[in-house]
Amino acid sequence: MEALILSADIWRMTDEKTGEVREGATVFGCQAYREDDEKSVGYKPVKFSAPVSAFQEIKKNGIGLYQLAVGIKPDASGKPTVVLNGVRFVKASNPFAAAAAKAA
Repeated sequence: MEALILSADIWRMTDEKTGEVREGATVFGCQAYREDDEKSVGYKPVKFSAPVSAFQEIKKNGIGLYQLAVGIKPDASGKPTVVLNGVRFVKASNPFAAAAAKAA
């Protein structure tokens, strides 16, 4: 599956019960999973939990199109959740690059 990755943030926390340090990333992206109709248009961002390695790959290459490796795991309540296991850079795609360069 391919998706346009819009942002990635790294996080780190200590589990209050076990003292275990956990870390990962939160990634937002858009994927062409729906078609426009009379009540909706465009793509909705999707939020993924991801490993630090996915964040590092996105940080290295910037926002753009990525091939996603996804899996399913239960959340705290046992509900299945899609997780991002890894990413592979496909191509750059930053619609705001020209505006950012102009502002600099």
